[in-house]
Amino acid sequence: VEVKPWYVVGNTDDNPDITKYMGYYQLKIGYHLGDAVLSAKGQYNWNTGYGGAELGLSYPITKHVRLYTQVYSGYGESLIDYNFNQTRVGVGVMLNDLF
Repeated sequence: VEVKPWYVVGNTDDNPDITKYMGYYQLKIGYHLGDAVLSAKGQYNWNTGYGGAELGLSYPITKHVRLYTQVYSGYGESLIDYNFNQTRVGVGVMLNDLF
């Protein structure tokens, strides 16, 4: 389990409403399912009702390479499109076992 808090300081001209969509923290949870690793990550602003969630699953191909599948839905998937609601699916490789 990982909690990552943040607070906007300094100049907010570029993204003045980013905390409206991203909130002030991110929560991440990982769980081993045999050789596979299931991870869930999300952020939410309780005042505005905006947030996003990501679900990931990785499975080892070799000792140092894992197949990784990811689904994201909500706001804040990227800093460019943080204020757009999106759903994305991705498949790729992971070069380490960190989640």
